[in-house]
Amino acid sequence: MVAAIIRHFKSLRTMERDGGMLQMFLEEANNERMHLLTFVRMKVSTSTPDCPLPASVSNIRSHRIHRHFFVYLLSQVNLGLGQCSLQHT
Repeated sequence: MVAAIIRHFKSLRTMERDGGMLQMFLEEANNERMHLLTFVRMKVSTSTPDCPLPASVSNIRSHRIHRHFFVYLLSQVNLGLGQCSLQHT
């Protein structure tokens, strides 16, 4: 939603069309909202103390963060922008 607003203000400022980017950002915000509502419903429906939902969500998020960071490091090494500590010179 924030990206759509920024894009809208930029197109107003420059008086140029954005090529449909505004609609794409709004659809993506709606998609994220639906995911959030789905998980809120799951949390309400499984509100027992032994439910592993919060732990599984936290676990998945931490794995995704580590995976994205690892891919970022690999892309920097492949582009020659970073130094890899595993290389022997």
